[in-house]
Parts: sequence; C-alpha cells; structure tokens
Amino acid sequence: MEQLVAIDHDTIKLRIDLAEIYRKQGKTEKMVQTLESALYIGVFDTRLHAYLGRAYRDLGKHEKALHEFK
Repeated sequence: MEQLVAIDHDTIKLRIDLAEIYRKQGKTEKMVQTLESALYIGVFDTRLHAYLGRAYRDLGKHEKALHEFK
C-alpha cells in the first residue's frame, strides 16, 4: 500500500486506506502522519478530517481531535 501511495500520491482514498492499515496495526503515529500529509491534497475532505480526529483522540490529543471534528 505504501508503494501505491508513493506512485499515486494525489489520491486521498489510498492515503485513508493506508492510515486504516496503520490503525489496525496499532501504529497511530504513522496513521496521523499519513493523514496529515493527505491534508495538502484534500483539505475539504470530511472523511479525512474524521479519521484524523479519531487518530488524535486515540493519542490523547483532544484539542486537535475537536478541531478536526468541527
């Protein structure tokens, strides 16, 4: 999946899918990095903000989580 994102770096869905893999593996920091980088290409994508909000919540970053859920 990382290779697909590297090839097709403008696809938000691939980044969300990769972030979900990281979540299932317990790699929340990697999930956040992936989703934050996706903001550059999809700042208005509501799914992206929802996933990022959950990741921040899981890391205990509640202020950032609330910002993403707004």
